[in-house]
Amino acid sequence: MKPVTFFLSCAFALSIFCGCHGPKHEEAAVADAPNGHCLFVSDMHFNPFFTNDGKHNIDTKLRDVLATADVTKWDSILTAYNGAKLDTVRGFDSDYNLIKSAMDNISATYPNPDFIAITGDFLFHSNYNSTDTIPFKNPQQERLLRFKTMAFLAGLFNKKFPGVSVIPAFGNNDTDNGDYVFPTDAFLSAYLKDWNLVPSPTSKFKVDTSTIHTGGYYKAQLGNQVFLSINTTILSSSKSNVTYSPKVNAALFAWLNKELSAPNQNVWIVSHIPPGADFLKSADSDTLESIIKAHSSNVKLYLAAHTHFNDLRVIYKDSTTQYAFIRMVSSITADHSNTPGYIYADFDQNGNVTNETQHYLDYKSLTWKTGFGIGTLKMGEVNTANVFKFLQTTQDPFKSTPYIQFHSLDSINRDSYLKHTFAPNLLQVK
Repeated sequence: MKPVTFFLSCAFALSIFCGCHGPKHEEAAVADAPNGHCLFVSDMHFNPFFTNDGKHNIDTKLRDVLATADVTKWDSILTAYNGAKLDTVRGFDSDYNLIKSAMDNISATYPNPDFIAITGDFLFHSNYNSTDTIPFKNPQQERLLRFKTMAFLAGLFNKKFPGVSVIPAFGNNDTDNGDYVFPTDAFLSAYLKDWNLVPSPTSKFKVDTSTIHTGGYYKAQLGNQVFLSINTTILSSSKSNVTYSPKVNAALFAWLNKELSAPNQNVWIVSHIPPGADFLKSADSDTLESIIKAHSSNVKLYLAAHTHFNDLRVIYKDSTTQYAFIRMVSSITADHSNTPGYIYADFDQNGNVTNETQHYLDYKSLTWKTGFGIGTLKMGEVNTANVFKFLQTTQDPFKSTPYIQFHSLDSINRDSYLKHTFAPNLLQVK
């Protein structure tokens, strides 16, 4: 019988890597970084047509204006409509002021990262305030606004970070066909153009997007750093995943296995939905996990998100054998009553993350701060053994203030989604 691999899951803002050395405290000076610097951003969930009264209804007039306006005019339209006030309401998708605040802070604080990895879900959800009567005029208008919202967000990154390579992954909301439904060819083609993923022989950023229309996954490379962006939405266990196709999924697995097979690689896997029985179909999660186990020496980092909270999972066999970390990135949106956040990371020439700085929006001062670092959990050096030990000894993390602070970047989160999603995962130690 083959050994069974389990997932350990915990929520804390720290770096992940597959080597044996731990990161420095995230409050350490970033000038100490030996080689490179990058940004991790996730789950922006931008809804551009919210009302500006704090109630987050749909402004149908603004919606119609944005639907007809060129995307290059959106900034001036939204700025004039929303004014300068940053909303303090949690529980909704991001309005423009939150997106603008985040992008301004990220670009001002870290204007020259080597690259930016984005773990998906750029677009708004399909559910709105219960008082809404007509979110869209018709399905065609919603589809058009999805195209334009994606193009607008990509344009923001291009403007704020000119010349910086961006590695985005598809989230379950990043589609024009409905949540968890595979997007159309037209949407996929627009996505490649929006995010500068069209191959260019003169660019240092090498991309192979020949598989994008097959399953939404692709390969990119910058120097000796390889990125495999995989669309795990097609593996999702969600009932909304009506486009589920074993043939398409098998093609993804064959591609991933082939790409990871070359020896001595520095590979970062970038996806949205992480492996685990709670998110992916069980058999597909097992297959994905087995591929990572087989090539764990090449997998230096696995980035994921989906939950909107900071989290870390470990793929392991037992207390002495671990294969890889999965770093789940906090969200820009605050729709799960969480605090918006993003991550700045340092990495070495072998693709190992060596330091991480967590940024979050302090809702009291409405300013972006750093904090809730590794010292909050008092784990000592962050390595596989200490993470494993922490998960085994922290029997009820939801009663732990440090855990909650790590998880949602402050201590006020009371979203029922938190326990519903994470409680079964945290203690999967056999």
